[in-house]
Amino acid sequence: MNIAYSVTGWRQVCTDACHAAGLLELCRVGGIPYDGFTACADGGIAIRLRCHPAHRLLTACQERELPVTVSPVRGLPALLPLIKRRAGILVGMALGMVLLVLSSQIVWDIRVSGTQNLSARDVKDTLAACGFTVGTSLRHFAADVTENRALLYDSRLAWISINRRGCVAYVQVRESAYPPEDEQERPANLVADRAGIVERVELVRGNLLVSAGQQVDQGQLLVSGLYDSERVGFRWTHAEGRVFARTVREYLIEIPLSYRQAQITHPLDLSAGGYEKEMTLIFFGKNIKFSKKTGNEGVKCDTIESEKNLSLIPGIGFPISIRTTWYLPTAEGTEEDFGAVLMTRTPAEAEELAYMELARRISEIPGGAELLKKTVIPTLTEDCFRLQVTLVCVEDIARESVFEVTE
Repeated sequence: MNIAYSVTGWRQVCTDACHAAGLLELCRVGGIPYDGFTACADGGIAIRLRCHPAHRLLTACQERELPVTVSPVRGLPALLPLIKRRAGILVGMALGMVLLVLSSQIVWDIRVSGTQNLSARDVKDTLAACGFTVGTSLRHFAADVTENRALLYDSRLAWISINRRGCVAYVQVRESAYPPEDEQERPANLVADRAGIVERVELVRGNLLVSAGQQVDQGQLLVSGLYDSERVGFRWTHAEGRVFARTVREYLIEIPLSYRQAQITHPLDLSAGGYEKEMTLIFFGKNIKFSKKTGNEGVKCDTIESEKNLSLIPGIGFPISIRTTWYLPTAEGTEEDFGAVLMTRTPAEAEELAYMELARRISEIPGGAELLKKTVIPTLTEDCFRLQVTLVCVEDIARESVFEVTE
């Protein structure tokens, strides 16, 4: 519903099938705007209008003796008589509206995923040092700038992505891989994990065998852990460094439009009760359980989750939601009760899943890759949605290859 209808008030006008055309004709001739057209089961219609246009339409219907039914005024004007003698409520509503408008321009919560050794607090501290934290203004926020700052600031991060949904920032990270500190150093080379053209080399130790601009193949030796000296003979080291090369990656992602999923074929009525459940209040990203599951401990259960978002005004979201989790003991059944059911998804759903899979694969590119070019060719067939993807990256292609030395 339009927010203006809630603020200025609205009424619903209904008529039967015999007079439906006449009602719409009055709106057309009189230039009366309406919204929310609904066809009733008996052939009648119902339309929604603001208070002033509804009054004009009602007057025109009375003049032409057109039978209509008009609902009481709804929206904010209907609430004013109830609260006009309580100034505190009006002041609270006004302050709440101001707070809601102002807070929609700042970050309310930061949610971190993908951490292993680091904690979510560590990632938030890094982002805070880069100027991005709860309360940061979204007006001039640039995700790519913050991501680059975080990678330069914290070497523990190999990749980071910040996606904003409303006032909540979803941060995905991948940590840098470090060898165990207690691992005994062994002789090792650096070999090419992928084919590419060398862009630059960051050598720590070892015998460098490639240079910038050189084409290398997969498996080619990049940095040798062996030194050949005429005075002292052969000696070895644990080669270490990074070799950045321009590489090309190709993916073929297919999401079928139909798939089989095991599910209960008979209807399940959760409203009937009898199932253990938990209820959680999600307030500004914080989970507050106010109803916990009791019983069924040690029993194998299936879970069903439902999350309901709350809002103060239609069309304006509010960071409060209630998540309900039902615990259903797993039942023993036959193929008639539990079977593989053919499910279908729309092309739009398949497209969304395909791009989510593409984002996951890009995030798994090792070495903190820099994406230079991305070519995506989407194709919709009768059976699936397909993405043909070509990525041009600059990434670290050097991988350790331990070798044995015999004396």
